[in-house]
Amino acid sequence: MTTIGARILRLLPPSWFSGRLHAALAAGAGNALTMARDAISEARRQARIATASGAWLDIIAHDFFGHALRRRQMPDDALRAAIIARFGRERSTLRGLAAAVGDAGASVIRIIEPGVPSLSTSYGAGGHAYGVGLYGSTVSPMQVFLQVRRGGEQPESWAWGYGSGGYGDGHMTYAPVGAGGASSDADIYAEVAAAKAAGVVAWVNIR
Repeated sequence: MTTIGARILRLLPPSWFSGRLHAALAAGAGNALTMARDAISEARRQARIATASGAWLDIIAHDFFGHALRRRQMPDDALRAAIIARFGRERSTLRGLAAAVGDAGASVIRIIEPGVPSLSTSYGAGGHAYGVGLYGSTVSPMQVFLQVRRGGEQPESWAWGYGSGGYGDGHMTYAPVGAGGASSDADIYAEVAAAKAAGVVAWVNIR
């Protein structure tokens, strides 16, 4: 008999039935109430990110981030950490886009926003010349172009070919060949879509 059943049995007047029937009534009510208590405790545990597990953690990830965050064979603790990290993740910036690509197990080769002069400069400025470097354009506002390579996850850098710097300094980051996890095109697209600002068109070239 459950603890709740035993408590009910103690509360029943002795004059109510007797013997096995007396105990059966208490046990039946106790079992039902015990199941209800366990169900409430489990619902409370699975409704919190800190204590959820298994499929419930997958549901939480999908509720908040859709297809942008999938388990991909991660254990519960790793998926929980990924969910919590995304709540404070920088978004709607170029650095946020680079971090999002890293979340998909890929790395950014180059990010170009044509409408920002500091990223593309102009003819003859900033060391650029005809046929060399990057050109900006006011014809493509609210657009960003990304060149992405699978593997070599570098979520906190702007990657090789972007910005200034050198080995171990500035925005560039060295990554060994084969570093990072496997990623599909859909994973990368989903992460970029979740990180870009509303109204911005992101063009992604995956290599």
